[in-house]
Formats: sequence, C-alpha cells, structure tokens
Amino acid sequence: MKNVIFAVIAIAVLFVGYKVYTGMSVSDAVSDVVETTDVETAVEAVTETVTDAADAVADTTETIVEDADATVEAASDTAVEAVETAVEQATDAAADAVDAVSETVTDAADTAIETTTEAADVVVEETDAVTEASEETVDAIEATTQDVAEDAAEATDAVTEEAVDATDVVTEE
Repeated sequence: MKNVIFAVIAIAVLFVGYKVYTGMSVSDAVSDVVETTDVETAVEAVTETVTDAADAVADTTETIVEDADATVEAASDTAVEAVETAVEQATDAAADAVDAVSETVTDAADTAIETTTEAADVVVEETDAVTEASEETVDAIEATTQDVAEDAAEATDAVTEEAVDATDVVTEE
C-alpha cells in the first residue's frame, strides 16, 4: 500500500512538473492534480503528459538537427540550462504537490502505474535517441568543418603557388 501511494505521488509530481514546465503556475498545476484524483482521469492526464513530452522531445530533436550547424555550443548550453531549470521547477512543484495528493487509491492504480512506467520508458528511449542524434550531428559538423578548412588551405596554397609562378614569369621577362 505504501508503494502504491508513492507511485501515485510520483505520477502527480510528473504531472505537476510538466504543467509548471509548460508555463502553468504552481497553484494551477496543483489544482489540476487535485481535480484528477479519479484514477481514469489520472491515467488520461499521465498519458497526455507523456504524449506531450514525447512530442516535445521530437520537436526538440528536429530543432537541434536543423540548427546544429550554426549553434552547437549554444544549443548544448541552453539544453543544460533548460534541464536544470526543469528539474528545479519539478522539485518545487513536487514539494507543493505532495501536500495536495489524497490517500485514496484503488485497484486501478496498479494499471496506471504500469502505463506510466511504460510511457516513461518510451520517453527515456526517445531522449536517448535525441541525445544520440545530437552527438551524431556534432560529429558531422566537426568533420565537415575540418574538411572545409583543409580544402580552403589546399586552395590557398594552390593560388599562392600560381601567383608566385606568375610573378616569376613576369619578373623573368
């Protein structure tokens, strides 16, 4: 029973954290959690939250891939700051949400916990995929930058050599 209560609290914390992260005030997010004490509603809310989180991860991946060639270092710093901010907000929201969660739990809570765990696994997998795509993009940009620099150096050497040869020809005449 104690573990089920902790699981429900965790679900509420995830829900409130997401709502706060998306711009909702803490008190509005907590009110939403209090209104969703029905397990079906909680499952639907968690499913929606996980879907939104997966969509956000997909959108973030697309944005990172499109902008990676110009902003790799800035994107990394921004992502770290965003994660730190989200963690801080989620922690603050969790402390407020724990006070608001009731101790009413039914047999359907087990189903909600399983669904939430599976959804969280999907989010983790998507996050890993985003991280891998970002790392591959950084590697590709570094390789392209190196190739361009080498080609530019070779072209500069060739032009310089031609200019020296032309100067020698003009000087000899």
